[in-house]
Amino acid sequence: MVAPVAIRHRLTIRSIDPDPRAAAIVAGAEHLGLDLDEDVAVADIVFIEGELEPDELNQLHAVLVDPLLQQGSWDTPPRDGVEVTLHAGVTDSGAEAVRHAAEQLSLTIDSAATGRRIEFPEKTDPVLAEEVIARLVANPIIEHWATGTIEPAPIADGVEAKSTEVIEIRGLDDAALQLINEDRALYLDPEELRIIRDHYDELGRDITDVEIETLAQTWSEHCSHKTFRAIVDATGGPEGGERVVEPLFEQLRCCTESIDAPFVISAFVGNAGVIEFTKGTTIALKAETHNHPSAVEPFGGANTGVGGVILASRLRSVATNTGGGNLLLNVIAAAVIGGTSLFGGSGRVVSALYGALVITSIQNGMDLLGLNSGIKFIVTGIVLLLAVMIDSVSKRRRAARGLT
Repeated sequence: MVAPVAIRHRLTIRSIDPDPRAAAIVAGAEHLGLDLDEDVAVADIVFIEGELEPDELNQLHAVLVDPLLQQGSWDTPPRDGVEVTLHAGVTDSGAEAVRHAAEQLSLTIDSAATGRRIEFPEKTDPVLAEEVIARLVANPIIEHWATGTIEPAPIADGVEAKSTEVIEIRGLDDAALQLINEDRALYLDPEELRIIRDHYDELGRDITDVEIETLAQTWSEHCSHKTFRAIVDATGGPEGGERVVEPLFEQLRCCTESIDAPFVISAFVGNAGVIEFTKGTTIALKAETHNHPSAVEPFGGANTGVGGVILASRLRSVATNTGGGNLLLNVIAAAVIGGTSLFGGSGRVVSALYGALVITSIQNGMDLLGLNSGIKFIVTGIVLLLAVMIDSVSKRRRAARGLT
């Protein structure tokens, strides 16, 4: 028996005024050195499955399209374009809004999905268009795209019930537990695996795949911040021997509580911090520390924030100009004097240390002479300028000799 074909409607929504997303794509292409004409258009797409009459489609159109800012059409776009939509299983918050709108209108729809449509100038090279989409528009981890019109990932009407798999875990040694760990990509440490094994030994049965996957995700770094909450066993150090260091999370909490900044309304309670710089206006802040790979790698920024908290705890004060002054100038000067080119290339850490010694020696000399900060800036700037000029001349001479 052939299943009935679902009736699918698609609504293309365009901005009446120039869409800033189009300008961002053109600017991004320029930064990447890609020759893309400015005649780029961006539109949003809403996919709806369900038997809807024309007047019901008009009701949805009235809710989903802002007549002052947008234009919408249920027709297939005549112009070629590349359409982007989410993979199956990825949360589509826009689709949820569409389903909510249909419910408020007392309209029955089977499913909904959303996407984007990018239209390039007529003579755009397909290879160029593909590169722009892949590098500037879509996230291949959660999205896919196609030239022309695209069909969103199918939404199953129901989930097929499946039986659980029993994993024999009782009585296993560490080597056998590690095999299960690797085969199922659980990323549990040996102690956690032993705890699970011993618990199911006490229960008198083996664990199911659903249970072990649940434990693995609940005890994961993502969910429980094991690195931040772990007790640190340290060796060496100025005093020598072994010592136990309290978890990083507790160190951060203690630093924040000891500073006791008046603008901090709430910290380490719930999933965000709340601050108040202006009386009556509070801001909730949250730094996501583990959303890789579906977003830009966040650990550098998170570590910078942690470093700021630790610095503030050492100084027992907070100042907006901390790290300012001539610090950045000195860092750049040290790197350049150490041989790191400002025109690209690589440098060595030890060379940067030599450069830092040079800059520090100059700074100390000026301090002994009692020179004011303005003169120090000028002298440091001149040293940096000389280093850049030498680097530039050296680069030209190497290029003239055919060296890189």
